Amino acid sequence: MSRSTISAFKFYGIIAASLLILVSEPLHGLPNTILHNEVYPDLILPSNTAPFSLAFTRNMSSVTDLREFIMKFVQDERICFSKSIRDIIFSNGEDDRDALTWWGKRCERRSSSFRRVRNPLAESTLIRNRRKSSNRGDSKGPTITPAQQKKLTKLLKNKKIQCNPKKAVVELPNDDPFMTLKPSCVYIKQCSGCCESPLLECRPTQIKNRKFEVMAFIRDTAESVKFVNTQPIKKVMVEEHKKCQCECKVRPEHCSPKQLYNADACRCYCAPQITRTCGPGKVSN
Repeated sequence: MSRSTISAFKFYGIIAASLLILVSEPLHGLPNTILHNEVYPDLILPSNTAPFSLAFTRNMSSVTDLREFIMKFVQDERICFSKSIRDIIFSNGEDDRDALTWWGKRCERRSSSFRRVRNPLAESTLIRNRRKSSNRGDSKGPTITPAQQKKLTKLLKNKKIQCNPKKAVVELPNDDPFMTLKPSCVYIKQCSGCCESPLLECRPTQIKNRKFEVMAFIRDTAESVKFVNTQPIKKVMVEEHKKCQCECKVRPEHCSPKQLYNADACRCYCAPQITRTCGPGKVSN
């Protein structure tokens, strides 16, 4: 075998080994990011995803004011360079103490464009500064137009999209396939609404059992029905939701016997001693 042939074999061998390392190495991190359960059987979270917090997401979903939401939860330093965001923060006036305190702590050192002077400005000076800021625009920061702000505010304050009891059509429970209920549905309150995260769902925290009296029939012929018994009225119990809250879609009952449950992260996970038994490139499930 010639020297050129041996060199070629070595070269391709190095490339193959490098590819194997690149393919197999990321698998070692999977046990920390994969969710194994009945609800999300194949979901893998990106390694750079921030830890999910049930309490934090509940707090976010409870805020319906755009200004309050930005001041409480948005940690993006680019807002300090955005005139439109600043206008939202100071929507209650330039002398709003809460806005001045918040903007001073968050943006006074970061944004020379919007740095505030503690001494009160004359009205003409304030108007000139506003005009200059308007001409500069939001070249560095995110932009929200007044029309967009109005639409966002309307959407946030819409109680119909929030997690709470709403009137909905509910089918009456009927375990007998040969029996027909008339009516077969009722219109009562059920939990529905948004929860700010695909890992959450709107679930009832307070339930009331309601009793409905309906007619019950069984099929007599191909084109007729008859009463089930001498009492044509049947009493059916249905759950009506009185209070609701955003809860985890993945709950302890969805975990396998070998898994533990993290209530704040809404996830099942393998115990450390079980995870360590897996070999390279394998995931415990």
